[in-house]
Amino acid sequence: MEKNSVKRQHPMELTAAFLDAAAAGNPPAFLAFYDLSAPELYGLVLDIVVDREAADRTLLEIFTGIWRGLSQEHWGSRPSFAQVLTNAHRSAVRHLRAGKSGLEIQARLQQMTAAAETARRPAVPPQEPPQSAAAQIAALPPDQRLMIGLLYYSGQLAHEAAAHLGWPENTVRTCTLLAMQAIHAPFSVLLGHSADTSTSPPAEAARAAHPESAAEFLEKAALHALGALEPVEEEAFENHLRQDCAGCREASRAFTDTAAAIGLASTPSNPPAYIKDILAWRLDRDRPAAQPSPPPRRQPEARAEPPLFTEKPQPKGWRRFLPWLS
Repeated sequence: MEKNSVKRQHPMELTAAFLDAAAAGNPPAFLAFYDLSAPELYGLVLDIVVDREAADRTLLEIFTGIWRGLSQEHWGSRPSFAQVLTNAHRSAVRHLRAGKSGLEIQARLQQMTAAAETARRPAVPPQEPPQSAAAQIAALPPDQRLMIGLLYYSGQLAHEAAAHLGWPENTVRTCTLLAMQAIHAPFSVLLGHSADTSTSPPAEAARAAHPESAAEFLEKAALHALGALEPVEEEAFENHLRQDCAGCREASRAFTDTAAAIGLASTPSNPPAYIKDILAWRLDRDRPAAQPSPPPRRQPEARAEPPLFTEKPQPKGWRRFLPWLS
C-alpha cells in the first residue's frame, strides 16, 4: 500500500524537526507537520468515526490539542509520533462513543462479529508489504482480529466486548494479548525510535520486573495501549508506571508502539482544505501578541521644600509695645 512507503520516505525525522520548531512557537512549522501527518491521522479517524463531518471535527480537535499542548508544555517534551497516533485514536473513540447511539454501536458490533465468524485467515493482499501493520492484522486468526476490531476500531472496553460476545472477560484479555504480541514487530524505525536499540520484547521486560505476575501485567498493558481498560483500572495501571519500574515502562511502551502501528494500517486520506484554514486561524489567534512598550515616565517637577521653621513677623510701631490693643 502507498501509505507505508510514504512513511518510510519521511518517517519521523521530518515531523520531529517540525514539532521541535513548533514547540518554540513557530506556526508555519506546525502547519508543515500538519501537511505531513494529517492524511495518516484522517484515515485513522475515518476508520473509527466513519462519518466525515464528525471526522473533520475530530481531526481539528486533535491538531489543536497538539499545538496547545506544545505551547503549554503539556507533553513534557516533544511528543513522538506514536504518542500523536495514540492521542488521535483516543480522540476518535471519544467522538464515536459520544455521537453514536447504543443501537448504532450494537449494529456495528454485530457486523464486525459476523465478518469475523465467517473469515478463515484471509490471505495477505498482494499490495501489502509483509512487515506492514495491515499485513500483520490481516494474518491474525479470526478471534484475535475480532479483538482488534472491537477494542481498537469500535472503542469497546474489555468487559463490554466480553458481554457482547458472551465470552468470559479473561478470554477477551488473553485473546487481546495474543493479538498484540503477534502484531508486535520492528515498527520502532517507522515510529521514530532508534533502529539498534537493545530493549527486550514486552514479555521479557515484564517477566524481569515481575516474575510472578508478568502475565497479568502484560494483559493490562495490552488493553491499556488499546484504551480498553476500565477507568479505575487504567488509573491504577498508570500510577504503577509512574513508580520506579523500568521493565514495566518498557513493556508498556512496546505495546503503545504496537497500538500506534495499528493506526498506521488505515489508508491515508486527504482532509478537506478548510480544516487547515481553521487550524491556521487558531494558531494565529493563540500566538501571544507583542506587548507595547510602556510610555516613558514623566519625571516629577522639582519643588522647593518649605523651611522647617517659619519666623513669625514682628509687629511694627506701637504694636511692639502695646500688642493687646491691636
